[in-house]
Amino acid sequence: MRTPTSLALFALLAACSTPEDRTDAVAGEVAEHLSGMVVVSDQVETLGHQLVQPTFADPLAEPTADSCAQVAEALASTCRTVIERGLAPQCASQATYFLAHTTPRCAGRVEVPAPDAADLHAILAFDLAGRATGGGGPSCGNGVIEGGEQCDDGNAEVFDGCDATCQLEEFQVCERVVEEKFQAAQVAWIDRSQWAGPRSHLMIHGRAAALRPVSAATCGEARAAADAACAQLRLDMPFVGACAAATHFGADDAGDFCAVRMTVGFQTTAADFGIFTTALPGVLAFTIR
Repeated sequence: MRTPTSLALFALLAACSTPEDRTDAVAGEVAEHLSGMVVVSDQVETLGHQLVQPTFADPLAEPTADSCAQVAEALASTCRTVIERGLAPQCASQATYFLAHTTPRCAGRVEVPAPDAADLHAILAFDLAGRATGGGGPSCGNGVIEGGEQCDDGNAEVFDGCDATCQLEEFQVCERVVEEKFQAAQVAWIDRSQWAGPRSHLMIHGRAAALRPVSAATCGEARAAADAACAQLRLDMPFVGACAAATHFGADDAGDFCAVRMTVGFQTTAADFGIFTTALPGVLAFTIR
């Protein structure tokens, strides 16, 4: 049960219009509705423009299809509360259980409109990850390079630079396409090596360098370049079923910026299809400055 003080706090947050207030309030609701399932915190970490993650990451039990269904129900309840309390006019949620190769995961999202960016909703995303169930040799995945291993990053996942047999790999198809399309358009330099994946299905680039002064016009050109990148991904990657781009031109204390987001849907969710085993769309996001 909420105390009168906490009710007053949420009423105050609902009346405010800054993105930080809204995401903090929604994150608090997510944490409250997931209590008993995860080690909760109502704090958030900024990943990119309107992309944040609650600071909790540890499930209290190994993720399963059933426990992830409970997470989905909790997030749906979160959205009902968010709307009822006036914290946001709309709210959508999703959670999905899948195998990231040999690691069971439950990935969840809550999406609400952002007060300062009509084209880019605010997304709170998190992963609940279990223990890997397979790997290469008996020592592969222990974090120590041994025997015939070229690398050992302490896990059995692939597409992260070190594959499940502890051999070096390079999988930068999405990153390469984005770099090439934005370079060709002379909009921004988006180095393919500077992406990070802090959550499943989220790829964030923190150093998108503008090749020309950022303006509403160049942000429109960025949208066209992102559309071209989406079209190329659908050609190059047969598992990509859909790809949509959105941009937002704005300004902050650091100056004008263009936030870009590409949302990628997968063609199949078959359990034996490797990393693309989930209905949750992937998001590639970066901010051009």
